[in-house]
Amino acid sequence: MKIFYANAPISEVRSFTLMLLPDHYGKPFTYLWDDFGYKTTFRGFFLYGKNKVDLGNIKILFKDNFNSHEYIQNKFPCTDGVYDVSDISNHEFISIGEDIDYYNIINSEKENRREVKQYLKALNDVCLLSLSRDDFQRWEGYKLSLLRDLSLTSVLSKGLKTALGSYEELSSFSLNINQDKGHSLNLLFNKKTLVPSRINILIGKNGCGKTRTLNYISNIYTGVISSLNEWPYCNKLITASFSPFDNFPTDKELHLKLNSNNQDRDSTDYINGYSYIGFKDDSSSFNLESFIKRSVKSYINSIRLDETSKKRF
Repeated sequence: MKIFYANAPISEVRSFTLMLLPDHYGKPFTYLWDDFGYKTTFRGFFLYGKNKVDLGNIKILFKDNFNSHEYIQNKFPCTDGVYDVSDISNHEFISIGEDIDYYNIINSEKENRREVKQYLKALNDVCLLSLSRDDFQRWEGYKLSLLRDLSLTSVLSKGLKTALGSYEELSSFSLNINQDKGHSLNLLFNKKTLVPSRINILIGKNGCGKTRTLNYISNIYTGVISSLNEWPYCNKLITASFSPFDNFPTDKELHLKLNSNNQDRDSTDYINGYSYIGFKDDSSSFNLESFIKRSVKSYINSIRLDETSKKRF
């Protein structure tokens, strides 16, 4: 497989090629994305003759190096502004797709599982490497850049299975809730039943513990409290409240709770991300405008996500 790096895609290639571009390609700015000093994000394309398949963003980290773009420009041969990175295997580096769609595209573009593994191995993809060694996990840039976004933790766990076509989404599960004072509850979810049970509704008189139960679920999923029960993994927890007296933590409050007592952690084994939608602002004060701002921000993020999800030209 040929691998090239340039500021724009090559118009035509004779063999299968991975084309790496600066991450700002096609955007109205020219600066590289910066992860705490690390510049490791690339825009990737598969090229076949005149055909082009957009892979989205790929993160590539070279050992003991902060700027992967400069590393390529300094270490690989260049002809007419195009760097030949095909012998990248002779360098110490790791990579990961920034989105799970990257691995879906690999699955659709490669003919079989052997080709998928060959491609991932050629790029030292951490989804594949994590099965055999963990040396790279001690690299400083591994967590500061490659896994800076919590959603990439999900990519790390699902990427290989997705690329191989063997990932199966959980279709049914239950939440066994055993609170103090003898309160217990079992919530069942099954989307394959005749009438899919995707929603559970808590009904009861005021003061019977509905809000306390929801807060208990939130605290377990976010890691504020521990549970002996084995709960299913979820990509994200969203807490929404229209009460000014809710006990759900804001994003900032949760971060402070998880990092209290010198505990260096931002997530749990149950979720990758958390979002609070309610009337509290980042200072934990009641603020009517906070709800509006969060709603507008969510719409903007949704639009951006739609734009970045357009993977093929």
